[in-house]
Amino acid sequence: MTFSQRVIFQKAILMFKIMNNQTPSYLNQFILSSDVQTRNLRSSSEQQLYIPRPNTEQFRKSFVYSGSCIWNSLPQYVKAAS
Repeated sequence: MTFSQRVIFQKAILMFKIMNNQTPSYLNQFILSSDVQTRNLRSSSEQQLYIPRPNTEQFRKSFVYSGSCIWNSLPQYVKAAS
């Protein structure tokens, strides 16, 4: 794997651990789940994360934004794995 592929892979692993409560609580605090939505949408049943619109390039490079984008791009069978 190239370096950028390894970074994406490691972020995906960390996101999986965060979503399955396998990390310390301080990491779980900043991930915005679809619970912020009040309606029952498809995204809430598919474990999609809410991704706020980035206003700066610095936010676009942050783990909150990139990790959420990576998580949302994963297939459903990966998200539901134990």
